[in-house]
Amino acid sequence: MIRLVPLLVALALASPSAAAPGKAAPAKGAPAAAPVENPLDRTRALVDAFKAVDAPEKGKKQTAAQAAANKPRFEALDAFFDYDAIVNGAVEGRDKAFNADQLKRYRAAFRDVIRAVAYPGGGRFFKRATFTVSGGADKLGQGETTLSASIADEDFTVAVTFRWRAVGGSLRVVDVAFDGDSLVLDYKNQFGRILDKEGAAGLVQRLEKRLAEETAP
Repeated sequence: MIRLVPLLVALALASPSAAAPGKAAPAKGAPAAAPVENPLDRTRALVDAFKAVDAPEKGKKQTAAQAAANKPRFEALDAFFDYDAIVNGAVEGRDKAFNADQLKRYRAAFRDVIRAVAYPGGGRFFKRATFTVSGGADKLGQGETTLSASIADEDFTVAVTFRWRAVGGSLRVVDVAFDGDSLVLDYKNQFGRILDKEGAAGLVQRLEKRLAEETAP
């Protein structure tokens, strides 16, 4: 149901054109918060944060010891992503399909599914991959970076584009594109089909089931 590329790098995702549900739009003419670093620096730091994760072997789950050791590492990775933009962007224009409880549960479950899958997956990937980073910032210090990565013994290559925006004084990922395909748009299409067939209750149930599977001992 959910296509989660081992990297998510797993994470990064497309800034909605409208203000995200539940968030006030910035006032016109308001200056953007000054980012503390540029996009290239943030991308390299993101990769380092992924490498720090003690990831289990592919197909296995974290042990209790790994989960405890990874708690601060996961929290460090959280600082690189704007989950409001990612999670709300995946149901942009469809938030009225949810009641207040369903929307709260959706946001919590989707965020935690991403973390449970992407952080260990990204850790495994970057410890094996070789890569180069390119891109730059616009006049506001925001911008896009593209990470071209490969794993030679698997004959695997991928181009991951991170879209960085200034949020609360720091650059954060608001969307990620894998070989040009937006992850947020991919989720939006998937979730839209589920909402049409099963409603908000069905989508929330699917996400909570996936989260239980990923985090079960």
